[in-house]
Amino acid sequence: MDCQRVAKHSKALGPQVGLRLSRLMKARGLTDRALGDKAQISFTTIQNLRNGLGGQAGIGTIANVAKALGVTPEWLAYGAGQGPDDLTNR
Repeated sequence: MDCQRVAKHSKALGPQVGLRLSRLMKARGLTDRALGDKAQISFTTIQNLRNGLGGQAGIGTIANVAKALGVTPEWLAYGAGQGPDDLTNR
């Protein structure tokens, strides 16, 4: 995981992180509250990320959400690298 890259650019997050997050949550049947519990952050933070308000998210938030979903922070934040298998054909 390249935490420095994610940390350096975390303020540039926007609607795309929300789209990736929403698609992955739907594919896995997760609610905002369930993912928040799994990532140990508030469900309102998950809602903000899904609504494209990720610009205020810090590296720890992105890393926790990515870990809870089993994806890399780079993919979640920027779509970099290979995405999860359960989104390949969607």
